[in-house]
Amino acid sequence: MNTNLTFRYTGGNYSGPFRLIAKNSAGAEVGGGSSTLTVQRAGISLSFQGSNSVLRPNSTLDLNVSAYSVGGFTGDVTFSATDLPAGVTVTPVTKTLNGAAFATISLKAADVVPGTYKITLTADGGNGRTASTKVDITVPKPGVTLSVSSYGSVAVYQGSGGTVSVDVKGVEGFSGATTVTLADLPAGVTATPKSVTVTQDATTTVQIPVQVAADAGLGEATVRLTSPDLAANAQNTTATLSIRPARTQLSGSASQSIRATEGVWAVTGGQYDNTAGIYMSTLTRFTMGVQLPRPACPVHPRT
Repeated sequence: MNTNLTFRYTGGNYSGPFRLIAKNSAGAEVGGGSSTLTVQRAGISLSFQGSNSVLRPNSTLDLNVSAYSVGGFTGDVTFSATDLPAGVTVTPVTKTLNGAAFATISLKAADVVPGTYKITLTADGGNGRTASTKVDITVPKPGVTLSVSSYGSVAVYQGSGGTVSVDVKGVEGFSGATTVTLADLPAGVTATPKSVTVTQDATTTVQIPVQVAADAGLGEATVRLTSPDLAANAQNTTATLSIRPARTQLSGSASQSIRATEGVWAVTGGQYDNTAGIYMSTLTRFTMGVQLPRPACPVHPRT
């Protein structure tokens, strides 16, 4: 006895194998068979075209999507977004889909809590013909960027103080006071944090006082510029300190200096000797602020 059975498939698009199992009234398997099934319903496929989706407060982010007809679908499709964070709205847009369509979904942010959010982009062609895709958007935290104002290394000297000039810029809507600090300082070097008030997208320069001990090690050291409001994407946040030997201030008339065993020799004056017919110069040795004069000595003849 042969019996014709009719089965109805209610799922979505599918291509693959299936197995039919026949059981008796007692639930025992008495037969079956295997085959393949291909179902392609009229519908839509959707994909996101882009990356680095950053939505800044009080601004608009455009997300580009592509839609394609499946199973010969044609008609109007409305593109939108769901699962949006509080403070973000979407402007839906409708396009006619006949093979392929491209649309821009615009998100607008007001006051949004910074963070990364997974939202859903949607395409709705009516009568249950929908498609969606997930996208991560990032709302950055307002902050500041820091960079050294000068090029190359900043020179400081043993036993004295100096300054490091730092450019501070408010980004991602940041305005207000922040504190700038030098971190990772080498032994014998200290720096005083400074507070500065900045406005959005404007650069303000602040001077960070640096004090170097008399026995601080010589050489170059890389220090870090920090702030509690440092932006997540801030770059160039290091500076090079060049720690040099102690220096002394020469008198205003000193010239032609040359290194001595201790300190430096410099010409600090002189006069012409009419009897000898030569010019006599006065040499002074400077050692850490102490001037040790030496009698005048001939330098070159004058005619």
